[in-house]
Amino acid sequence: MEIGVRGLAVSCTAGLAARLRSITRELGVLLIFDEVISLRLGHGGAQGVYGVEPDLTTMGKIIGGGLPVAAFGGKADLMSMVDPTAVAPIEQAGTYNGNPLGTAAGAAAMRELTPAAIEMLSAARDRLRTELREVFATHDVAAQVVGMGSVLDVHFTDRLLRNYRDVMASDRKLLKRFVIGMLNEGVFLGLGV
Repeated sequence: MEIGVRGLAVSCTAGLAARLRSITRELGVLLIFDEVISLRLGHGGAQGVYGVEPDLTTMGKIIGGGLPVAAFGGKADLMSMVDPTAVAPIEQAGTYNGNPLGTAAGAAAMRELTPAAIEMLSAARDRLRTELREVFATHDVAAQVVGMGSVLDVHFTDRLLRNYRDVMASDRKLLKRFVIGMLNEGVFLGLGV
């Protein structure tokens, strides 16, 4: 599976995620899933898709209905370290802490983001990925349209995308022209340029 995340093409499989979980347990290292983007794959985010339970999870504005909000959570032994009622808690402060507007918007968004709604969004992005691939192929444009669920990214290259360097070697100027051209036609893809 490939997920385009903020300009990075990340190839991931359930096997890789499970192997990372195994290695981190073996070495006594925390496994942290940054679900700021991937949470929209479903209520379980990437960890739900891959069937892997991390030690900590971070989430962002999707849980605030698009408003600035952030959260993290994890295993009880780790979360107890930031429990303000503990004997010697680790202070956890943040700009978005206790924001009532973000919290209210998030509660409303989570009520609306039902499994059916997430499936509808994912199906629309699947169709968009397929149609973009067809348009690029028809016009003989070296482009890769990657993603999963409602996550989508476009990379103008015929090079295999395996890491950050491969992505950065793609034609970033053409990506910018593509994004601006789509905006001029009234289509906001949300691609980073």
